[in-house]
Amino acid sequence: MLPLYEGKTEKITGAAISDFFVSKGFTVGASAISRIKRVLDEANSIERRVSYHKLESYLKLMAEKKPGSVWKFEKEGDGTFKRACFIPNIGIRVARMARRLFGVDGAHVKGEMNNYGVVLVATAKDYNNHILPFAFSLVPTENNENCCWFLRLVHDALGDLECFTVLSDRQKGLLAAVAEVFPLAGHRFCLRHIKENINRKGISLTAKERGLINDMARSDCENDYDVFEKELARTKPAAVEYLKDIDKRHWVKYKYQ
Repeated sequence: MLPLYEGKTEKITGAAISDFFVSKGFTVGASAISRIKRVLDEANSIERRVSYHKLESYLKLMAEKKPGSVWKFEKEGDGTFKRACFIPNIGIRVARMARRLFGVDGAHVKGEMNNYGVVLVATAKDYNNHILPFAFSLVPTENNENCCWFLRLVHDALGDLECFTVLSDRQKGLLAAVAEVFPLAGHRFCLRHIKENINRKGISLTAKERGLINDMARSDCENDYDVFEKELARTKPAAVEYLKDIDKRHWVKYKYQ
């Protein structure tokens, strides 16, 4: 095993390869190390591509073992992987029995797979406030086309469920997809994401200021909202300006429709 490898190809550096050969009593030149690194990278790339081909048969097998599951696997014109989705039968039953509140989120695949797509997940919330992931998809990017593709599969799995609330971040592709696939659903923005985005703007929030934003979101009337907004404006006016750009219908209680 190469030193510093730890099962991740990005850690197979030229220095690690050199140290490996030195530990075995060999001296290898820079050009040879470069060729070895190239061969290792190519071998691992082939292994990753092969794993995507195996994914289709794996999803098919799971669907056969779990009747009622929804799955889809798509390839590009040249046969390479495009996108995949799996919604297990138990996930469908859980979602249909849960509260009418579903979350949708996406995350880039990390590590060696970092350049190979985004995982989209739909979650339900039961009556004990447990978050229950029930639908999973791997797509190239989190754009409108892929979000619509995923949500249509979720729509088909849920059947006649139409009136519920979707909770998500403010990713543009997802915003349009929810409105297109679930026109009768309410759409709320995740408050945690809103506060994280404020921090990413360089506006550092204290615990008290984060609490004020929570209070603004839970306001039962405009007067309550204005009171909390004015208090936040005294210490973080930039945060108030940021929040003004977000449609209240999607994150403030008294504006919900």
